[in-house]
Amino acid sequence: MPARPPARSGQPAHASRSRRGFAMIEVLVAMFLIAIFMLASAGTQISALKFQKSADNRARAVALAGELSERIEANLSAANNGSYAVSSSVSPIAMTSDCSAVYCTPGQMANFDLAQWSSRVAATLPLLDFSIVQGLSAAGLVTYTITLNWNERRGPQTYAQSGSTEVLSHVLVKTVRKPVA
Repeated sequence: MPARPPARSGQPAHASRSRRGFAMIEVLVAMFLIAIFMLASAGTQISALKFQKSADNRARAVALAGELSERIEANLSAANNGSYAVSSSVSPIAMTSDCSAVYCTPGQMANFDLAQWSSRVAATLPLLDFSIVQGLSAAGLVTYTITLNWNERRGPQTYAQSGSTEVLSHVLVKTVRKPVA
């Protein structure tokens, strides 16, 4: 049987074994803490992705509403006649004539604008519905209120009364200047 090396500084030989066991416990505790940290980090990443998707939908809604308001501004005669008003719709508007190929009246151009825009909205957002309401301002100017409503998917927590989605909206009010006579 091989001889054991003498214990250092007067300690018994079994003391080095207990130190090794203590080091093993330290390693296990460190691995446990690292695992907890990794799980918390993964949860934070998942939440960040959900919030990024929500922010992306909001940015798209802002851009789409701005695009339609520019189309309304470009076609003043149809805008002042109420050609851009849509009470409420959940699907793209049917196009009556293709104004990219032939000359169109202002009313036909308004329909063409709405058809292109509503198709883009339906393809871009998880759309619930949209509406474009015409009104008059206090100064007698024509205004359009563009409202986009979409479903935002939520996690296990829900902010609505029931279900796992929340309806978000973006509203833009566009005042149309009178055409120069």
